[in-house]
Amino acid sequence: MDDSTPIPGFSEISDWPTPPALPLSLQSHGFYRDPNPYCTHYVDIVDADGNVFPFFFERFLGRLCYGATNETSDDAAFVTSGSALADDVFAVMTAALENDDLDDADRLRDVMDRGLHWSQR
Repeated sequence: MDDSTPIPGFSEISDWPTPPALPLSLQSHGFYRDPNPYCTHYVDIVDADGNVFPFFFERFLGRLCYGATNETSDDAAFVTSGSALADDVFAVMTAALENDDLDDADRLRDVMDRGLHWSQR
């Protein structure tokens, strides 16, 4: 099994659930409940119409997911490696990191670095 192989029993998503209105921006990010070192990191992306798209990095491998803040929830799905959705989400986070006012930028950068391994083919 290579890094791009789907995980049996876990759903995947490769495109936006509803098309977002551009531009996209990072609304918020941070820890969800569980403490370091194995913690779920959420990332909320908002579109120009104010629609929020919830993403998170699962706590063990750091793989990018969409939906609930827990990979075992019914409405959560892994974001398909190399998909346009993954590219869009990482582009929004990268742009946010260029903003000097971003809170906890180092943590987001660390989570992104780990997640990029699973999100690129």
